[in-house]
Amino acid sequence: MHNRGLIYLIISVVCFFIASSCNTEKRLQKAEVLLASKGRLAEICADRFPPKDSVVYRDSVHFDTLYEGIYSIDTIYDKDTVKVYLTLPAKIVTKEVIRYRDIYRENTAKVNELENKLSVCNSQSTNCSIELVKLKAESSKWEKLAKQRWWFLWILLVVAGLITFRKSIMKLISRFILPWT
Repeated sequence: MHNRGLIYLIISVVCFFIASSCNTEKRLQKAEVLLASKGRLAEICADRFPPKDSVVYRDSVHFDTLYEGIYSIDTIYDKDTVKVYLTLPAKIVTKEVIRYRDIYRENTAKVNELENKLSVCNSQSTNCSIELVKLKAESSKWEKLAKQRWWFLWILLVVAGLITFRKSIMKLISRFILPWT
């Protein structure tokens, strides 16, 4: 009977921890709702991440040329002289300057978040490159060892073949060498 009470106590403690584990998230959600209803959430974000404004001024210049009047050519004959009068129209040039002011607002909260993500990615990249160097060194070591074992195996096979077929090899050698000596 005493063990049954202990088991109920353990089960109730485990249930309490499971039920209270989500409590901090619920508190945070309640605090967000409370701050949003009072209009303080935006103010806190603005204080923590103030916006950066960049103002860029630029000009656009446009020239327009108009001719006022008509071309007129007058020819006057005076005895033996011909006089030609050429009248050109008046030239009117208008210069139009348009000034633009562009305002770029930087979202500093997003910039801060992206900088944090970039630093995490850079650290992961550094760790991966260090791990890659270690693995390449280990791979070259194992490759060298495999090559040594391969040559050792060939030498061992040649020696075993020589030992196995030594009598037949000696007969061949003696058969070819003895007739000439």
